[in-house]
Amino acid sequence: MSEIKWVVPMSSGNHVIEFSHGTTTGSRLIKVDGKEVVRQDWMFRLVGEETFTVGPKKVPARLKIEAVGGVTYTYKLYLKEKLLEKYVREAAKNMLIWKVILPSGFKQRIAIEKDTLDIWVGNEKIEAESGFTDNGSEQLFVLEGKQFQILVFTSGKRHEGIIHQLIYDGELCVPQDP
Repeated sequence: MSEIKWVVPMSSGNHVIEFSHGTTTGSRLIKVDGKEVVRQDWMFRLVGEETFTVGPKKVPARLKIEAVGGVTYTYKLYLKEKLLEKYVREAAKNMLIWKVILPSGFKQRIAIEKDTLDIWVGNEKIEAESGFTDNGSEQLFVLEGKQFQILVFTSGKRHEGIIHQLIYDGELCVPQDP
């Protein structure tokens, strides 16, 4: 029995994909965030592919099982038809994440997708009030009675591009690594 686990960072949070492969029976079990999404109890072919989705955005995923000699196998995970490593690199470029402590003391994760300006709080997409400013745009939302503001504007410098800032309780928040 082979078992492998991947952690996939997305705007909705980190999602855990677990795979168990019965290397003698061909059985396959895939769990996403602890929930079973694929189960094949007995298969004559020990190699092949399984497809499923990940997260609330239902990102298409494919797990490829290949033999590399004898009874040794490799497992490759693809998301949106990109190998996991490439998907994570590209997603990190398109996402900003902040971690803030709310008035209740709860540490909350806030993410913005740069291409769509979708805002995720925890693992849920939220609606925000959007508007334009002199320099760009802003999105306003409230958590636990506190006002949050995301400003999007140009840096004026070609190599810096567009700037995204989160302001919470009058303070500029520093983004975290995905």
